[in-house]
Amino acid sequence: MSTVYTKSQTLQALATAVRNDITKLYAAPCINWSGTTSDCERDDYTNVIANEILKTYLSPLKSIQVVSRKESYCIGHQKVSDWECSSQTQNRSLSNEKWIAKYIFQEEDFLFLGSVIDYETPLGNYDGDGLGEIDLLTVNDNTLYAIELKSGANENDTLLHAILQAYTYAKIVDKVKLIKNFRERFPWLPPTPDLIPAVAVFQDSPLYKNSEGLEKVEKLRNELGVKLFLLSWDDDGITVESGD
Repeated sequence: MSTVYTKSQTLQALATAVRNDITKLYAAPCINWSGTTSDCERDDYTNVIANEILKTYLSPLKSIQVVSRKESYCIGHQKVSDWECSSQTQNRSLSNEKWIAKYIFQEEDFLFLGSVIDYETPLGNYDGDGLGEIDLLTVNDNTLYAIELKSGANENDTLLHAILQAYTYAKIVDKVKLIKNFRERFPWLPPTPDLIPAVAVFQDSPLYKNSEGLEKVEKLRNELGVKLFLLSWDDDGITVESGD
């Protein structure tokens, strides 16, 4: 039987995570707790946490500082003109987020996402520095989306985790240098696009379904300006819808 927590214990765990390192809040164990508090209200853990972030911790979140990468953000990922996978390989890989990101990158354009210009864009200066990677970079008109991709296959992931991770990465990345580096390869990119954090998740996944009806999580997503894209898979490949 999994451990259950009271609302007070949940808020204490959140406060500790914020004190430890606001830039790693998304990775705190409590952010991925599933289930409801043991109090009589029995509210979802992520709803309780999102509500407390809205009331208490927006300021430190919004104060996350830029960490500029010394090397170029554009590390030369190339599209493969004959990118094809067998149906069996596709089905077997739908739980592999790295494979999905690479698959999406090979496509030219997606409705809502726009043009996909990179995947696994590094934020740090060396492997293991803990800053992570932006799963997908896309451009739609004057908007540059920094997308956190979640297959939803990992039952230990929550939508709150994805929202905080996308927002944190968008705060950490040096927007000016990022755009400069990618305009050197793609001169058609707008010179001053809006950088918008986003989450892309399969709409039939447990991660997304478990988040439906969580009003405080949705309110926090809107407050942080994180866009939501819903993915689906059929015989023609991956399609994208807006989740807003």
